[in-house]
Amino acid sequence: MFHHRRSDIISPAGFGMAALLGRLILPAVFVGLAIIPVGFLDRLPNICVYKGLFGVRCLGCGMTHAFCSVLHGHLAAAFGYNHLVTVAFPFFAVVAIRNLTSEVTTLRERLSRH
Repeated sequence: MFHHRRSDIISPAGFGMAALLGRLILPAVFVGLAIIPVGFLDRLPNICVYKGLFGVRCLGCGMTHAFCSVLHGHLAAAFGYNHLVTVAFPFFAVVAIRNLTSEVTTLRERLSRH
């Protein structure tokens, strides 16, 4: 009989790195969408499973184009891609900023201890 504690299976250092990467993914996505032109997204294949199965757009269809458009300052185009960008973009922007500022604060605290 083997009894493993969670701490034995997942090392704290490994979990910390995974958590760090998880908190930095969203800010990295925002940076990526700000760098690439909106037209580049038009050349990529549609990967919406819902649209592929049912032939109609889901609530998230066009959201990547919409986020990219907002980050390039094209608000009317963003609204045209997906109306929900008016709610989704501010929400995810706040989460991304919180994650990034949290990591910067943690890094500053660690550096000041040494």
